[in-house]
Amino acid sequence: EETDPLGFSPGAHLGDFRLVRPIGRGGLGNVWEAVQLSLNRKVALKILGSVQSVDLETRDRFMKESNLASEMEHPCFLDIYTAGESDGTMFLSMELVKDWKTINDYLNVFRAIPILPDYFFKMLVDAISKVLDALSKAHQMGIVHGNLSPKHILMDDDVRPKLTGFGLAALESGQLKSKDYLSE
Repeated sequence: EETDPLGFSPGAHLGDFRLVRPIGRGGLGNVWEAVQLSLNRKVALKILGSVQSVDLETRDRFMKESNLASEMEHPCFLDIYTAGESDGTMFLSMELVKDWKTINDYLNVFRAIPILPDYFFKMLVDAISKVLDALSKAHQMGIVHGNLSPKHILMDDDVRPKLTGFGLAALESGQLKSKDYLSE
């Protein structure tokens, strides 16, 4: 049975969530596919670790970034459902991209085709345009991604891009902005 460095394994419970399988590792924690039991919905659950094992600055950063991420509204940003702590372990639940692939995985499918279909370039330009629009929105909020790479652009089967990896985001001002960006 597979376990992660924090000691979780498939089937384990964390508050209202049952862990299904690990799906990624990030700078601030591991990400699991999970089921939110009270709503019977699949989510991506980012687990930071135990409150005792994480220093106060990292916990504070995790919660501030969770709050800021929940304010980011754009079709390319993952929906944030909840952030909190259960049994001393900090977590963030968010939208799970179904049947996701990184943009690089998606492009590898087309690299194997000798003659690209006519729609390929339009599809690619459309996806990249959406990502750039989302990054522009983040910059308007004072957020710089800080680690943009193909592994942080997820694509679903309908070729809709979703940006991930904001855990290393840097705030231009050094402080979090509140919802005052909405009045601009």
